[in-house]
Amino acid sequence: MKTIRELRDAIDMRPGLPHWESAVRCYAVDILEAYTLDTGRSIWDEIPDITESDLLDGASDWQRYSSDGFSLIWTQDIAMRFFGFGPCPLSPQQLMVLQGIALAQAAGFILNMLKQKGDMDHGLVWYQLPG
Repeated sequence: MKTIRELRDAIDMRPGLPHWESAVRCYAVDILEAYTLDTGRSIWDEIPDITESDLLDGASDWQRYSSDGFSLIWTQDIAMRFFGFGPCPLSPQQLMVLQGIALAQAAGFILNMLKQKGDMDHGLVWYQLPG
């Protein structure tokens, strides 16, 4: 894996994934796209050394990233990502916390893929973020 596009393609969802993994992969794509736009890069650019701080885009942590509007902001959109068209058993505050958890796992997934050079065909492998 050499370009941002190749990393994005390696992250992208495949049919038949568990719903949580699909949601985390969606967030990983969102984070990578935000990073690409914020740094003025193109999907054809080589992948630079990326840190968690680079992905956080100025937020102090993934809960702040979620609550400060860097990701989905409408509770209906967040609920749809996690529960599809089914009923959402969570309050808006709980949805924001859940989104923060998924964002942290998505960032860890990106960093782990970079560490493993994109060899992730077996599914999500969690990367322990510092802190």
